[in-house]
Amino acid sequence: MLKIRKGTIDLLDELDVMYAECKKALLQNQIYQWDDSYPTREHISYHLEQDELYCLFQDQVLVGAVVLNESESSEYKLIDWSKTDGHFLIVHSFVIHPLAQGKGYSKALLSFWENEAKQKNYTGIRLDCFTGNPVSLSLYEKTIIFAGGLFILQIKKLLTTGITAMKKSSYNRKRIFFISSLFVVQSVHTRSYSTRINIPIMY
Repeated sequence: MLKIRKGTIDLLDELDVMYAECKKALLQNQIYQWDDSYPTREHISYHLEQDELYCLFQDQVLVGAVVLNESESSEYKLIDWSKTDGHFLIVHSFVIHPLAQGKGYSKALLSFWENEAKQKNYTGIRLDCFTGNPVSLSLYEKTIIFAGGLFILQIKKLLTTGITAMKKSSYNRKRIFFISSLFVVQSVHTRSYSTRINIPIMY
């Protein structure tokens, strides 16, 4: 049975291992999305303390996680969003354990954060995706109507004990920004998809 709940500090070690395994798998597939500077154990601990990291369990086994808050990357200001007023739920650090991928867990978490946004009356959902990750791109392109645009990120954020610093990246990170179709009704940069997802979540 699938269950999603907020993460607690006792899950720090398990979450740290899962993110590390995901980074290793990405590198093995030559997907340079994450590295040793992000996400780190400090990132995970910080988001647990902020009560904004949600964990996905299959029969009490941790298989995924995501951070949901209202904190936007500075690059978001450069995007020509179709809707700028209101409160937006921002999706960060979305991960499915490499050994649990391909079983629909990504869609389960995606449905969860859509429901969270609905219940908490957010104007919309914003997230970005590394363009070199074909699996993530395929997921969002099939489930989210509008793409907000392509942005080349040459710097990345490091979070150390709650302090944000900037560090030069050794390579450009291209990210495409998405807007949830549930709330945004128009966009200057549009790309339409027809498939929607509605997977029930057990609380």
